Amino acid sequence: MASGAPLAAARAASRQIELFIFTAWKRIVTSNSMSTIKSNTKVPQISSTKCTPDALRIFRISFRTHYQDKHFKPSRTSGSTLLLTLAVTILTVLVFILGFTFYSFFTAQRQLEEKLQVVTLLGAQEINGNDRLGQINNMTAAGRELLYNSRSACANASVYHPEIMPLATSLADESEIGAELILAERTATFNAILADVTTSIETAKRAGLVKTGFLDLPWMQRDDVAIDAVSLGYCAEINANVAAPIGDDALNAFDKKYIDNKTLLYFANVQIPLAEPDNKLQFCLSSLDAPVRGTISPLRLIPAKNFRQLFSFDMSGKKTILVKPSDYIPSTLLIKAHQSVHVKFPVQMDDTIAATVSATTNGASPMP
Repeated sequence: MASGAPLAAARAASRQIELFIFTAWKRIVTSNSMSTIKSNTKVPQISSTKCTPDALRIFRISFRTHYQDKHFKPSRTSGSTLLLTLAVTILTVLVFILGFTFYSFFTAQRQLEEKLQVVTLLGAQEINGNDRLGQINNMTAAGRELLYNSRSACANASVYHPEIMPLATSLADESEIGAELILAERTATFNAILADVTTSIETAKRAGLVKTGFLDLPWMQRDDVAIDAVSLGYCAEINANVAAPIGDDALNAFDKKYIDNKTLLYFANVQIPLAEPDNKLQFCLSSLDAPVRGTISPLRLIPAKNFRQLFSFDMSGKKTILVKPSDYIPSTLLIKAHQSVHVKFPVQMDDTIAATVSATTNGASPMP
């Protein structure tokens, strides 16, 4: 008997739940709230309180119809909301694509300038490689000073010591030959600089420094960078690295108009001739930073407005520069380049971005 007590209790509880459900159904059907049930829904009359399976089935149908009609009527605006959400999503994606396209376009301009800066610095580094430009400037100034003093000594010997005049004349002639050799070496140095700068730019191109960037989009393509012009010149704010001669008052007085009073350095890219019979020799000094307290000026970029052109040559090799002894050796490189950009979406656009970069070579080394 003890084991059957829980089963009896469960059956009694089940009976109470059935009576509660059936009573609730009976109240809903007979209440005024059932007016929301569709007119073609047939609700049977309740004549007894017996909870049969058919009565429970009718209860479920009636309750579901009443509850859905009252709380879950299909919304007429559900379709409009879906279309509005879709339109906003599409518009957001288009705005994002357009914004990223313009961002990539401006990034392409910055990348072009950065690539061109690398190529220009590599080319400018070759100009004064191993301090060859600084050394040729110092040799030119030293050969000129030696020739000037040799002529002065020869003139003094002819007046005060005629007996040593042959020796003085021989020394003056040797000084003249030495000056001519230095001027010829300047021409050879100039040709070597042109060849090295050209090779450096070609090497940079082969290494891929002018290729397209990594931010290209499926709807945006960039062509390879095209170099338009390569120019060699000097910086307008830089004198020569040669200082005024120390202890040579006569030469200092003669060269007064060629020396900067503030820096005591020779002006760059000007002719500094001597008196007869040496005025046929065309002495000139190139623009190059002088060392400051033993510190060498580094290779660096300069504003393009400070660049002064001496020569321009194309990279195709069809035009050759003929160097003359009177030409100034350049110390600064300027490169102009452009790149074509093609945008296909969301707007059709073909444009060209351009950049100009100028760099001056490293300064001269201190005199030993």
